[in-house]
Amino acid sequence: MIHAYCVAALKHKFHLSIWQIILIGIILRLLAAAIFNHSDELAITALSRSIADTQTLIDGYIKLPQVQLYGRIYYQVIAVWLHFLQFSHILSIGNLFGTIPFKPSEIGYLQAFPSFGPELYQLIAIKLIQFLYDGIFLFYLLKTSDFLQLKGKSKLYLTIFWACNPIFIYVGYGMFQSDIAIISSLMAAAYYTMKSLKEDKGNLSWNKVFALAWIAFGAVIKQVPLLILPVLLILFSQSWITLLFSLASFAIFYFILYQPWSVDAIILKSQFLTSTESTNLFNFQLNGLNIFFLFYVFSIGFIWYMRSMIRSKYIYVIHAFTLIITVLYISEDISGFFPQFAVWILPFLALLCLIDSSYVIFLFAMLIGFFKQMLVDATMLSGILATTFGTPLLKSITYTTLINQVFSMDIVLRLITTVFSAFCIILYVFLIRSLYGKDLKLPVNLNLKNATLLMLCIFFIVVAGEFLIKRNYTQLTSYTYSSDLTQVPVTTTPLSFIISNQRNEEISGLVGNFSLNQYTANDYTDIQAIDMNSGKQIMLDKINDFAIGHSQNTEILFPQHINASHIKVLIFTEHNYNQISITGTKGNILPYTQIDFPNYDAYYSKNYVSITYPNQVLALNIRGVYSWKDIAYNLGHNVKKSLIFFIAYTAFILLLILFIIFPFITSRHAKHKG
Repeated sequence: MIHAYCVAALKHKFHLSIWQIILIGIILRLLAAAIFNHSDELAITALSRSIADTQTLIDGYIKLPQVQLYGRIYYQVIAVWLHFLQFSHILSIGNLFGTIPFKPSEIGYLQAFPSFGPELYQLIAIKLIQFLYDGIFLFYLLKTSDFLQLKGKSKLYLTIFWACNPIFIYVGYGMFQSDIAIISSLMAAAYYTMKSLKEDKGNLSWNKVFALAWIAFGAVIKQVPLLILPVLLILFSQSWITLLFSLASFAIFYFILYQPWSVDAIILKSQFLTSTESTNLFNFQLNGLNIFFLFYVFSIGFIWYMRSMIRSKYIYVIHAFTLIITVLYISEDISGFFPQFAVWILPFLALLCLIDSSYVIFLFAMLIGFFKQMLVDATMLSGILATTFGTPLLKSITYTTLINQVFSMDIVLRLITTVFSAFCIILYVFLIRSLYGKDLKLPVNLNLKNATLLMLCIFFIVVAGEFLIKRNYTQLTSYTYSSDLTQVPVTTTPLSFIISNQRNEEISGLVGNFSLNQYTANDYTDIQAIDMNSGKQIMLDKINDFAIGHSQNTEILFPQHINASHIKVLIFTEHNYNQISITGTKGNILPYTQIDFPNYDAYYSKNYVSITYPNQVLALNIRGVYSWKDIAYNLGHNVKKSLIFFIAYTAFILLLILFIIFPFITSRHAKHKG
């Protein structure tokens, strides 16, 4: 229904210009920057602060040794932006992740990572640097469309694709990932490659230099563009002179941008080129044969064989780029296929969709790969809303727990992996056939514009649906227990604790560590809840022992929500046939409330829900419904940190909306007057 309305609005009621669509894209990105905030941004900002303070990554990397590094040029650009924001009095670089300015050998440097990161308004401001790469990407995307002389409304559809594609928006302005810079470099390289093939006829030229410079820029940030380099060398090298010229051009730019003379170059060599994320390609093997090398060598050989045709028909450059990226998707270890990886192929698929609508189905295949990792990573969907709306969203129940209640998460992930891989292999075959001059048309009646709007609607439905589900199972308490832990046996004598529920919150479950130490006979563990005000039982949950003890982090979801102000909970076994235990603390050491991100969150400090233990302390936390009132309160808590910023931010968005609708208002007024 939403999709149909969007299509009708664009097709019948409103005739939007390219500039109006670009403004819509800017508005969506500004909204995403305010709503979505992933933990990756904190790590990238911390490393950028290290560059801003010390001109090296070393001091930042010491604090974040497990983080995936990108090329230092990426952090240097952000560091310059941080200095600008400091000059504008939006943030203070010295207060990012702590209040200790950098001093040589200062052990307290970045000591507050990740707890005391930038405030919400500062995070938003930092992410606006992505418009630099996004603008470059859009510029070359439209230039490529003009170069290929795509007819009809192709340019309009491409602009809609850029403006409304949820993957671009989420990765760039939610996760703050470098992949927007990567597609900018790939798109620019593709444009100058085609321009060189048309204008230079094998001669030395600036077009070749620009194409190789953009590949070098992308390659020093992530290795993906490096895999495209052989394609350019094949297409450019019609003689030994042009081959040497191309190699020299790339080497010079790569050397300058990589900056091997810097003191942190040794870290980049070990943690950039050979990191776990970078070497995932080599994990997929068939009887010891690496699938990536098999497909990649064949693809490069095929492109070399078809080089004359590619040089004569420029759209085949887009096919060749897409072919190499598809090889990455086929051979990537799916456990390491992160959502941002889906970005790389999208602009090239969009261009192919304008020529053959059959490629539209592969846009939705990328959406499958995009959502796959979100099933296993709690920080990706509702968790990415936590900074803006409250930390409880980051502590919600996992899909693994929910799906395992009725099915198997392992099977679901295998099915998704199989479907995604199958689509990638089909796409690979399509591209090979197309480069061979044998297009395979499919009866797909969906153009790029409608596909983009449908993807946006699917994204909103998934995020909204996931949010509505997950908010029912957030942690209402955030207790950290002593490391002095012990196993407390569950017997016919009840273990008990009392839940103080000041505001009668809806309680939906418990989370703790239950263990099945010995299974003898079929038996049940009972969890009984009693309203201490009335003395009545308000819930009894009977759980089979065989089910309860098979997870270190056991989730107990109640059959119905309970909301009394004082609740006594009893845990006991019915017959004591089996040995069940719960993790507790020795010496009845009481827990303390852990406030993970105190500058973003105002919920856990209130202790609206708390647990007291009459006797044995158990390592438990309470799950329940995160109320709309608390969501609004946390949003207000963040907005109050810089009311002037948010007023200006909102006013700017409203101004952009006014620019979009102003032509409609004036035309309607003129029509009415006439």
